[in-house]
Amino acid sequence: MKKLLSMLLVLAALASVAFAQATPSLTTTAVGTASGLASGGLPGGLDTLAADYRADYTVKAGDTLKDISMAQYGDQRYWPMLYMTNKGVVANPELLEPGMVLKIYELPFDPKAPGALSVTVIVETYLQTYADYIAFGASWVDQRRWVLLQAQTFQSDFFAKNEARIDAADLAWYKAR
Repeated sequence: MKKLLSMLLVLAALASVAFAQATPSLTTTAVGTASGLASGGLPGGLDTLAADYRADYTVKAGDTLKDISMAQYGDQRYWPMLYMTNKGVVANPELLEPGMVLKIYELPFDPKAPGALSVTVIVETYLQTYADYIAFGASWVDQRRWVLLQAQTFQSDFFAKNEARIDAADLAWYKAR
């Protein structure tokens, strides 16, 4: 029941964000909204992913969020959730330092079989991670495009459904593939 409540709070926050984002391209507003959600700026935002604390994890040399996600959740594709719930420690998901202590939370869904409601939450974490890569600058283009392709593994029509939140150059790149 607690996980269902967490998911409903996340979805309510996502609906608020979707309504607020009326611009057709990724702008400073979208990036600001993403960081506001992740930092708790919107009540019931993605912070609700951190509702069920499980354990601490101390980063070792060579660790990546993908590796930690695989070890903790059985699937590396949940790394954006680790990133979003640990943004106070991890400024850039590609730059983990040994000794960082990450909080590991239970996912609010079955990681082996996420349902449609869960996919909405998963895709949102990817979109917010993508917005952070945009903010990191032009040198992170390859990484941000990889994030988009990874999100598509959860939602086959990801690019069509989220076109308004994807940078025009990244959309052109995808369509030219």
